[in-house]
Amino acid sequence: MIKRIVIGVFAVILCLFFTVSVMDSSETRHETAFDQEAILNHIEKLSENGPRSIADKASNRAALEYLIAESEKYGVISGDTTEV
Repeated sequence: MIKRIVIGVFAVILCLFFTVSVMDSSETRHETAFDQEAILNHIEKLSENGPRSIADKASNRAALEYLIAESEKYGVISGDTTEV
């Protein structure tokens, strides 16, 4: 009987911890939010050179250079460590 009560209390505590850990808060939304307009601008910029394929080295190179420049701008990578 006591064992069942302890297991039940333990299960309730685990459920509460789980519920609290997955609750949507404004802080979580802020960290995971993205700017749809910025994403569309990136897609438009990447599409300017036309479709990319294995055979179209110029378009692939332009897209790669754009991605590297944007990554450096946002501090994801640094120019000192980037090799193309």
